[in-house]
Amino acid sequence: MPTPFPHGIIAFPNIGGQARNFGMAANSHIYFVDGKLAANGDGTTRDGAFNNVSQALTVMTPYDVCYIIDKGPTGTFGAGTGVDPSPYIETATDLTIAYTQWGAALVGVANVVPMGPKTPQLKIRATNGNFILKVMAPFCTVENLAFNAAGGGTIRTGVWLYDDSYTLGAAFGSTVYNCYFRNCRGATVVGAANEGAGIYTRGGWGYRLINNVFDGCRQGIMVYSDVGTIQDLIISGAIFLNTSGANVDCDIFTQISGDNSLLVENIRMPHAIPSYAAGKARYIYMNASENGAMRAIYMGDASLTYGAAGTGVKAPATCKGAEIYTANALAAYA
Repeated sequence: MPTPFPHGIIAFPNIGGQARNFGMAANSHIYFVDGKLAANGDGTTRDGAFNNVSQALTVMTPYDVCYIIDKGPTGTFGAGTGVDPSPYIETATDLTIAYTQWGAALVGVANVVPMGPKTPQLKIRATNGNFILKVMAPFCTVENLAFNAAGGGTIRTGVWLYDDSYTLGAAFGSTVYNCYFRNCRGATVVGAANEGAGIYTRGGWGYRLINNVFDGCRQGIMVYSDVGTIQDLIISGAIFLNTSGANVDCDIFTQISGDNSLLVENIRMPHAIPSYAAGKARYIYMNASENGAMRAIYMGDASLTYGAAGTGVKAPATCKGAEIYTANALAAYA
């Protein structure tokens, strides 16, 4: 039975949604998480949901899906003031989709953008929390969730797509869709291994990073291929809602070796040019790329350029660009 909701499912996640195979593979399961319920459910029904995400990840097997319901607002909804969603916060360990859980899906039961009081929000641990969710298995899906890294450790990553070519994990083919990232950052500046970002990876093939929003993130998306080769990567529909360029190092950074298809498209960065101290000072900064393409890019500052010496978007000649705009004109190639 289909529902009218375009992204995920609001009321009855067990009976419909957009066309997908969540929970439909042989021997797969559907689980539910609702932090408003008591901690005695087995997660297999909506009314008997787990009350935290780590319980679900403990029992999930390949191609299982977990629907995560919001925990409600932090204050009185509709009172005329800003009300944040109550977060899911792990107290012992960070959340991980293990290598044995290939094809697993974590899906928020809400349309996330813009984030509101009924958004399922995962928040970083205050003590030694370096990431909120690490994906170590292939073909996983992370959808309709907010990731808030405020108050974490020195490195604050929202989603870490971990792929070291099968040594410990291989997240290739995974999708991060329609998620909201707040206050994510690396320890210093972008462009070094073991750093952090809203979405961070050091290797892997076939990632789809689609329709995500980055709010107050020093580094939005960081792709650093020192561990594994990046291939067939699509970054599309991202919005960067930073209030000041002075707090931003780089919205999208790629340090790619041996890339065989990079597409960056429909990106909106309405804030001023990034100018965080000692940073890359670009909206998009590419160190290397082969067979790449960029299109429909909007930068909020004026009179910037695109190309190998670009002042707004730095990209080598092997990454072809079209429809790249500044606040006042089409960006010139440099």
